[in-house]
Amino acid sequence: MRPAVICRRFALFAALLAGVQSLNAAAEERAADDDVVAVTSFVETFVANAVAILTDESLPPGERDEAFRAMLMEGFDTFGGARFVLGRGWRMATREQRDEFVALFRQELLRKAKELFEGYEEGEVLEVMRVLALGAGKFMVATKLTNPEARINDVDFLVRKTGARLQIVDVRLEGFSLRETYRREFVPPLFQGGVERVLRRLRPREAF
Repeated sequence: MRPAVICRRFALFAALLAGVQSLNAAAEERAADDDVVAVTSFVETFVANAVAILTDESLPPGERDEAFRAMLMEGFDTFGGARFVLGRGWRMATREQRDEFVALFRQELLRKAKELFEGYEEGEVLEVMRVLALGAGKFMVATKLTNPEARINDVDFLVRKTGARLQIVDVRLEGFSLRETYRREFVPPLFQGGVERVLRRLRPREAF
């Protein structure tokens, strides 16, 4: 085959490859933009629904709590949070201890989340400032909560996308991670008395 023909074929192949790479890059950019829109909408809707449920005085308290529980269990990765918080204790725990810790930790998160959202005041506005793609399907959604007195609080949501499902993995209030705070709380009892010591610490808080 003559060199000129080889050069033309190589140039054609290179042009086709560049075209495919350009299409892939454009598709990835559109997908990334779609993810940002979806994650932003998810966080805004999650917060709005939580506040709406907990401030709905037409519902009896018990029904409000059940509706809030269902919403939180769907939108928050409580199982993954429990594993993270228990840390090395997860490998040490028996199946029964793991199950009990997950159940108790979910109750604890329900209490904490209820305190957070019940603390919202009329006229407060949550504004999404930016969404950062962290890789591995994780996004950090940075928001600011402004109340009528112009007090501003930073609230960041760590969100994970698994397939088409979005869940909150962690919440940072003024830079303090909810998961990491719980993990630090449970380190001393874990070292002092193992997983059972942690469970005894959580059991008195069980009722929601």
